[in-house]
Amino acid sequence: MIKAGNLEFERVLFFSDAVRRIAALRMLVAPLVFLVSIPIALVVAGQAEYVWIMVWVLNLPINVIARREEDGALAGWSTRMMHRPG
Repeated sequence: MIKAGNLEFERVLFFSDAVRRIAALRMLVAPLVFLVSIPIALVVAGQAEYVWIMVWVLNLPINVIARREEDGALAGWSTRMMHRPG
């Protein structure tokens, strides 16, 4: 909380669109690999565990995309001052 005279301000974090996009892609990788591994486990049970290597493999292009995003966009956040009525 920051006070300036009679006004109070709150510092709020705003994540950039690039950060949200990369985070969403990373969160989807494991569930997608899980869904793919289920039918494989039903057919060849012993080989399904090797499908999980895809988590690492799929994260490689996501990391490349993250590096190519705008300069500083993936630093995570920017701060803005929001007026808090009170």
